[in-house]
Amino acid sequence: MKHDYYISLTANTSVLQMLTDRIVIVNDLFDKIETFDKWSYTYAEGKWTIKQLIQHLIDCERIFSFRVLHIIRHDKTPLFGFDENVYAEFGTAEIGETEDLKNEYLALMRSIYFMYKRLSREELAIRAQIIDYEISIEEIGLMMAGHCLHHLRVIEEIYL
Repeated sequence: MKHDYYISLTANTSVLQMLTDRIVIVNDLFDKIETFDKWSYTYAEGKWTIKQLIQHLIDCERIFSFRVLHIIRHDKTPLFGFDENVYAEFGTAEIGETEDLKNEYLALMRSIYFMYKRLSREELAIRAQIIDYEISIEEIGLMMAGHCLHHLRVIEEIYL
């Protein structure tokens, strides 16, 4: 499944280490994007801009972190899927200041890190059904970090 690929990008690093390391990596990439002034650049028609990619990361991580909260609080309501393309279509990445978008993502990543920092080993091991697969709280955190790293690689290799 797709989440297995993202988890594989975390190279057997602890979830807390991945969630903190990526903040520095993202901040460094933001500096590169600034240098090349490519925030609204897209490499082909119909492809997302870098701003839209960052908005995509924000949207996904909000949903993933909600799932963690949902599971940790023992909510038995079934978890839902989402269509990332619909989110992008109605996203607000191109509205407002780029600095606000950057700060929003950095703040969200820090918030997710602190949420995970407070979880016990037992809580990290909790598994839950999401749509058609089962995943642990720890794997969701690694998936978030790997998803982020995947898109950072795309930005580095295709956009810059």
